Parts: sequence; structure tokens; C-alpha cells
Amino acid sequence: MRAVLAGAALAAAIAVPATLSRAGAGDHGPRRIVVPPVAPSSGSARASSDPSASPLASAIPAPPTASATAWDVVASYNFDDGFDRTDTIFDDSGNGHTLRVASRHGGAVRTELRGGGLALSYPRPCRKPTFQLSGLASTCPRVVLQASTSDDLNPGTRPFAWGAMIKLPPNATGPGENVIQKGFRARTGQFKLQVDGVAGHPSCVITETRTRAFHEVYARVSIADGTWHRVDCLRSRTTLMIVVDRLISAEAWIPAGLLVSNDMPLRIGGKSVLRGNDQFNGAIDDVYVALG
Repeated sequence: MRAVLAGAALAAAIAVPATLSRAGAGDHGPRRIVVPPVAPSSGSARASSDPSASPLASAIPAPPTASATAWDVVASYNFDDGFDRTDTIFDDSGNGHTLRVASRHGGAVRTELRGGGLALSYPRPCRKPTFQLSGLASTCPRVVLQASTSDDLNPGTRPFAWGAMIKLPPNATGPGENVIQKGFRARTGQFKLQVDGVAGHPSCVITETRTRAFHEVYARVSIADGTWHRVDCLRSRTTLMIVVDRLISAEAWIPAGLLVSNDMPLRIGGKSVLRGNDQFNGAIDDVYVALG
């Protein structure tokens, strides 16, 4: 079994999953990739490499140290094929976690160009709820992509990582905008990547399924500048970490043995299509979930 490093040692040893290419038609099961480790950061320092680049796993040499972490990619979506005629997006990992569109009040996702491929654009912010006889009822557009739950999307107590490329304009921030989410905090346990508040700082959240204990790491930097940023969340045995543009932005201790497992769908772009769904209002690309 691979050793999992915690605390400050992660800064020198843990690896972040790369942007992924589409699995071939004959691929079955998770693909294992190893990429160079991320570097620790301080303040507003930025990585020297372009975070929006798409280095394929096969083109990146393995780290020279045995402490590097390999990841089993269990779900990934590069959106380059757009939607099929039934509004579905297939899982590039080959594991069958097909995304389907759920929407209300005319909510829709659209494709936009990014580099040589496509990304998904979500509705712009809606700040005008309508008053009805039953009280305040928002008719703002809501849309999420969701894949049915499965065992490999529930990390349990294992190390795991999840992340995406994100573009959010400074005038599209809100109290909370969910990028990736599986489960609800109050009832099921969850893992989540979101962008919080007017300042547009991303954060990673996990909650314990058995105790509902809440753990969050909040990035020191904003990503709400209208350009693409890569944001990764990593959970080791006793550490939760957020990585922005390949630089560690924040980390926090979590209890060993923390269990993350639920029977909820994997959702991208919001937590549901109900009122207060924490709708994401920017663009998303290269989404993945990977187990350590």
C-alpha cells in the first residue's frame, strides 16, 4: 500500500491529477496517472507554468522519488465532445459516470471554446427573484450536471482528489457557487469545491458521514478575474488541502479515519435545481475525481 504523507510533508510529495485526455473506446476501469508534485506557496505567488495548459499524463515523466502519489481517476470530463442529442456527457475515464442535465426555469449550460477544445458555460447571475402569493419564490434559471452515485465515487476513508478548471468574472460572484459536489452537509456527508463570497475565493469542503463534522480549507487568493484557474482539492489521511494554479493555498488538519460516503449524485455547477441551489455562474472545464 502506498504511504500517504500528511501536514507540511504533502507540500513536497503529493501529486495533483493532470488534465486528462479522452479514454479510448476499449478502456475499462480507472486509469492511473502520476504527475509532478505541486509546490508550496506563500501570499499571492503564482506558479511559473501556465495553469490552463493541458499536459497529458503520457507526456509527463514520473517524479523521481518513491513518495509521489499515483491516482486512480474514477471520473473525468473534458467536455470536448459537447452534448449528445439526449443532453448527456460521457465520462472520459471510461468508468461510465455519465452526466445528465437537470434544470428549472430555463437554466441551461452552453459550450464555449477553450484552447483547442470546449468548456461549459453556466447561466449568468440572477438577482431578481419574483414575489408570488406564496411568498418569495425565485424563478432564476437553475441547472446542474449530475451522475448517479456509485461505490467508486464514494472515497470512504481513502485519500482522494477532485478539481476543475474554473473561470469566473468578478461581477459573477455570489454568497456561494458550487463547482463540484457530492452529498449534502446537513444530512449525508459530502465533498465539495465551491467559490465563496463577493471576493471569489475558492474553498474545499468535506463533512463526516457518521458525525457530520465540517472541515473546510479556504484559498488565500481570489479566482474571480475572468481568466482560467485550476483548482484542486486533496484529502490525505489527516490533511485537507486546496491547490490553486498548482500552488498550495491552504491546508487544515482533519481526523484520521474520516468517512466520506453517501448515496447522492455527483453534481457539477450547483447542489440541485431547487431554490437556493448555490448556482455556479461561470465556466467549468476538465473536472475529475480521483482516488489515492
